[in-house]
Amino acid sequence: MNETIKDCHCSEKWLEKYLKARVADLGGVALKFSSQTSTGYPDRVCLMPGGHTLWVELKSTGRKPTRLQKARHAQMLELGHYAVVCDCKESIDNVLATYGTIPF
Repeated sequence: MNETIKDCHCSEKWLEKYLKARVADLGGVALKFSSQTSTGYPDRVCLMPGGHTLWVELKSTGRKPTRLQKARHAQMLELGHYAVVCDCKESIDNVLATYGTIPF
């Protein structure tokens, strides 16, 4: 992604584009996730090489997940699925930099 960030605030829409591009750079695919019957699940499911899956909740810079989203993330972790919250370019970069070393 060749866009330059002029300040530290990023919209959720911009972060979705950035995440999608970065995951593709690593050979994966970042799919938009939406459940027809349940709410609170992360926005994106990233299918990574080697059969790994990463769930990502994207928030505009400074925004926090809701109580329901936190509960869903805890439920997913209990089931062995790793979910992260990213609200800026740097948080996406940090999560993807640890790709292969975190349990997803």
